Amino acid sequence: MYQRFFIFTLLISTFSLAAQQRDIFYQVNYQENIIKGKSQLRMRKPKSDSIYLHLPSRAYTWPKSFLNEQLKEYQDVDLYFAGKDKKGFLKINKLLINGEEYRADSEEEFLAIAIPTTEADSLLISFDFEMALPDAGFTGNGLAENSIHIIDLLPRPAPCLNGEWLLRPITYHFDHCQNRDNFTLALQLPDYLQAISNLKEVAQSTANNSRNYIFKGESRNLQLHLAPQFYSYSLGAKQTIYSLQSDSSLAKNVVLLSQQAKRYFKSELNDSLNYFHKIFYLEKKKGEYHSEELLSLEIPKDPFALISDLVQAQGESFFRYHQSVDGFSEPWLARGIPYFYKYDFIRQYYPQKRWIPFSNFILDKLFALDEFDYAYQNRFLFLFLQRQGLDQAPNSSVQDLSRLNYEAVVQAKTYLNLAHLQAYTGELNFKRAMARFCSSADALAGANSLNTAFSFFERRDLSWFFDKTVKSAEIYDYQIRDFERCATVTTAKVYNSGDLITPYSVTGFKDGKAIITEWFEGHEGLRSIQLYHEDFDKIVINAHLSHAEYNQKNNTHYNRWLLPRAEPLSFQFYNSFEAPEASQVFYMPTLYYNAYDKLLIGASLSNRSLLVQKPFEYNIIPEYSTGTGSLTGSASFSYNHTLPKTNFFRQVQFAIFSRYNHYDEDLAYSRISPTINFRIRKPSPRSPYIQSIRLRGVIVDRELPTDFEGSTNELSSASFSVFNANYRLEKTDILKPLIFRFHLETADKFGKIFTEVDQRWMLPNKRWLIWRSFGGYFLYNRFAADGIKDNFYSFGLSGSPDYLFDYYLIGRSDQDGIWSRQFFTSDGGFKSESNVFSDQFMLSTSVSVPLYGFLGLFGDYALTEENKYWDYGIRLAFLTDFVEIYLPIQNQSRNFYQEANYLSNIRFVLDFDLGNIINRARRAYY
Repeated sequence: MYQRFFIFTLLISTFSLAAQQRDIFYQVNYQENIIKGKSQLRMRKPKSDSIYLHLPSRAYTWPKSFLNEQLKEYQDVDLYFAGKDKKGFLKINKLLINGEEYRADSEEEFLAIAIPTTEADSLLISFDFEMALPDAGFTGNGLAENSIHIIDLLPRPAPCLNGEWLLRPITYHFDHCQNRDNFTLALQLPDYLQAISNLKEVAQSTANNSRNYIFKGESRNLQLHLAPQFYSYSLGAKQTIYSLQSDSSLAKNVVLLSQQAKRYFKSELNDSLNYFHKIFYLEKKKGEYHSEELLSLEIPKDPFALISDLVQAQGESFFRYHQSVDGFSEPWLARGIPYFYKYDFIRQYYPQKRWIPFSNFILDKLFALDEFDYAYQNRFLFLFLQRQGLDQAPNSSVQDLSRLNYEAVVQAKTYLNLAHLQAYTGELNFKRAMARFCSSADALAGANSLNTAFSFFERRDLSWFFDKTVKSAEIYDYQIRDFERCATVTTAKVYNSGDLITPYSVTGFKDGKAIITEWFEGHEGLRSIQLYHEDFDKIVINAHLSHAEYNQKNNTHYNRWLLPRAEPLSFQFYNSFEAPEASQVFYMPTLYYNAYDKLLIGASLSNRSLLVQKPFEYNIIPEYSTGTGSLTGSASFSYNHTLPKTNFFRQVQFAIFSRYNHYDEDLAYSRISPTINFRIRKPSPRSPYIQSIRLRGVIVDRELPTDFEGSTNELSSASFSVFNANYRLEKTDILKPLIFRFHLETADKFGKIFTEVDQRWMLPNKRWLIWRSFGGYFLYNRFAADGIKDNFYSFGLSGSPDYLFDYYLIGRSDQDGIWSRQFFTSDGGFKSESNVFSDQFMLSTSVSVPLYGFLGLFGDYALTEENKYWDYGIRLAFLTDFVEIYLPIQNQSRNFYQEANYLSNIRFVLDFDLGNIINRARRAYY
């Protein structure tokens, strides 16, 4: 990229680690992306047996680094499959301690150096090294297309507090922390390159086709940005805006809007948080990094994005970098507090801002999205995980957090918790306490420092917040059971159906206006409380809404005799988010198709909100079949119960599903399936294993043809009921995902067990090598004993006959035509049509091998009580598992490619099941 080289000379004095002196020399040739350097560190001998050097670039090259594991959990395999030229490297060639040479051949991110036995009270440590920067596409750190970003990437001692080393690895979100060091950086580079740093530039000169800089300053971070040209604009006497693009309007907007941020922070914290000196705007920013002195932001799309991003960045520059906050062990403080102030700023300065606005007023009203303020996304994200029993305690460390919990807990839940604390203490005490926390001089400002600051102004016990709310992921849920007004007293009965005991407020409303809000200390179970005596129209628990409560739809009680706890009905088109102030009914037209009903025209009536489960859900879809002229449809009702964190199961769902459609020409079926789903709690939040147990009964009643002459027990046409128990284990490892299923099925005349293993390996071309195996065995089969073989319940070599009506088969009874070729990979899993069934046992194994793009090969092998079977052919996987086409070549008895009507042998997978699509999409998040 750049054909010349530049030289770093770095002098560091670290005051937190006694009297350290670190002198580091770098020589960098960017033509080959090689940094050759020498480092020298003089320091007082520590009390520990070792000192630790942090080698951040090793996070990209060491396969077991936290960053590598984190990216794989995020379903990002670019770093895993990258070549050495993309990952960079760091080599320690010669390590000397007081002149004695030590080996430093470890590949790990932290290098432990044993302290030699010596009477001297100081150590002189020096080493030579070679370093190449990683590609910036992984985390935003390293070599980008038109610039270079070196974000805390240079070797330096690990942070140390009170003699204890804090080994905080590099993370995707840059959560590591550092000591405050005093830097002097002399930098020489080609004259066609420029540099900016979070450190203060004290000198710049050019000579002999080179550009020379000297940067100095005390900071926790050492960050450099290099590019052929930076455009700079003054933000004031001491602040400068830098950008890789010429954009004077951006600078004007920053100058104008930054005054809002200063006023806001001054009002909230008695401090404008104006510690930064520079703002660097990137066209596309990857990575959540800033520093106390330098804010790194993406060029905003509009003024609102500019100011909201600036407020959050300004908060992070203070709480993550100016304060001594350990962002790795307490990310809810380092990231959550700035996030809270971003949304609090929007609440005060942009109250009209909606989360998902439409430019069209009619669409806003139709979808009712104008009801949800900008901060609602925090409640949405938090409830999405909590209602599934997947949320974590706010004080979880980065090491313990799943990807989505990093956002749902560290940011969203922290916002909700702090908003509830703000409502409890009052805005004045909240401001004073946070201002005191900001002025704290603690060596490590953590939750204890925040607790001390609040306790100084709030005389009520706050252990409910700092000892329970922050440290627990248990459910917080109060509900009003009764509301009564007598001649002299007004009372309410409040029930705590959750596990957390936290304070709550009760607000009385009259004519749509809040009259008074009273706070009550938390309690277990049912308690009667006395309210301000007034003729309220309704009372509401926690009317401020911004709090981490499991269910807000049971918080209101009206002063009426009919349905006093029911919110007004709200009919909304299509769908929307959960609104606690309304009983939502979502309606929308539906259109489905199968070969017998033809077009199914209907309407869906449901209370299911977007993505977030409700405790009780229903979905009713009446339909008109254009193919038969009859009414058809489906309905489902479910109750979702989230269990305490100590329970083996995280959630239990009780449900009933029903459907009435046609399975053949003028032949209808009805299906009713009462179901219990047990979702097993993960061994740890970051575990890739997801387990569940499903117990269900499936009752199918099918119409028979009027000219039917066979026995009603004949399986190809009989009505039936089956009990099915299913255990499912999924491993979401992006490199080696696994799905294991075990089924037990019993009915009057048969019982069987079968299991399926689907193991995959991601190849460097990011396509899947798939191995699937199936094994099934009949425990008893009275139909086969009666001579009815190869029937509806038999194991199918080319897939299950789907007697439970689980799959969306468009032409499930067709014997020819295009819809007869649709199949799902089940039972034997053969991709060619075989018309082979087994009444005793079946064992099969299949392999799918990708070649190029969507083109691949497949092969199947099976063994039954009667024979051995095999086939192979070509696989076209346009969308793996959802849209696939199989072109068989040969099996044990046929050469398909020689047959005249070859097209009739082609089969395809077509899966439109929304649940399967969501399951695939969620793997990267929880």
